[in-house]
Amino acid sequence: MASSYRERREYRDYDGSWRYEERTYDHIPLRRSRHGLVFGVCQGFANWSGIPVGLLRIGFVIALICTGFFPLGFAYLVAAIVMKPERY
Repeated sequence: MASSYRERREYRDYDGSWRYEERTYDHIPLRRSRHGLVFGVCQGFANWSGIPVGLLRIGFVIALICTGFFPLGFAYLVAAIVMKPERY
């Protein structure tokens, strides 16, 4: 996992000119991946934690089958709604 993460954001100021803002994080922020299979939640957790995404998905499916839909499936849907998508 990277020791620091830089993110650049551009936006329009009140007078219409473009402004740039850079943020440096000590860790990778937790965000949904745009390249995930279903909402990108597992891919986002894999990017954030450094765990291989295949292993995380297999563990998620096994836990989903063992516990039923409600606890884990509901948490997945909440995470898909709450987590911000990653930037381009």
